[in-house]
Amino acid sequence: MSKAGIPQLKNLFLYYCKHGGSSKGMREVISALPAFQQSHPHLTVEARSGDGSHPYLKAEYITGYSKVISVRNYTPEQIQWYMSFLRDSHGGKSYTWTKDRLKTIRPSIQGQWNPYLDLSETK
Repeated sequence: MSKAGIPQLKNLFLYYCKHGGSSKGMREVISALPAFQQSHPHLTVEARSGDGSHPYLKAEYITGYSKVISVRNYTPEQIQWYMSFLRDSHGGKSYTWTKDRLKTIRPSIQGQWNPYLDLSETK
């Protein structure tokens, strides 16, 4: 994703193991990596091997934020989807809503609506 025409993803690192079974899909993706790199010249893509470690993707954005996604036992198609997902992300913090998103200063006097409200008694 780009903001004002500037791509947000700066670096994409692919970590894998040369002989581990969980890195099989990552090794297949790395063989097709030059085509991905040619289609995204603004992006620095590096493959780094570490013996005995599970594979993961690490994205660094121009905002200084980084995201890490584990791709253990994933197929090459799933890994390429996550590479595209990281490429299209804006580089900000991911938000998760844990409470109600609606906040009000003055709650309703009548009470909160619910789907089991019986309105036949009001007439």
